[in-house]
Amino acid sequence: MPKYEYKGRVINATERAYELLYKGRGFKIYEEQEPVDFSTLDANELDEYKVADLKKYLDDKNIKYKSSDNKDDLITLILVGEGDPDGTNGTEDPAATAGE
Repeated sequence: MPKYEYKGRVINATERAYELLYKGRGFKIYEEQEPVDFSTLDANELDEYKVADLKKYLDDKNIKYKSSDNKDDLITLILVGEGDPDGTNGTEDPAATAGE
């Protein structure tokens, strides 16, 4: 079944459903891309990606980050490879928010 995408949301739909329902809402044919290894990119190249993409990469690598980290913080984590893989699938560092 074909895939269609709109603002990062990917759906499966028949061609007829796409023509009748989704095309008018801005969905386009989804073109699957090869995963990018962010560790091979420099800061300027990483800056072109969305925060959600950077967080997904960090999650995949089990690197901790705070939910309040901005894009520059996430890029720094990727570039220097900081973080303590602990099997918690990335996300927020609970020790950093203890006492809040």
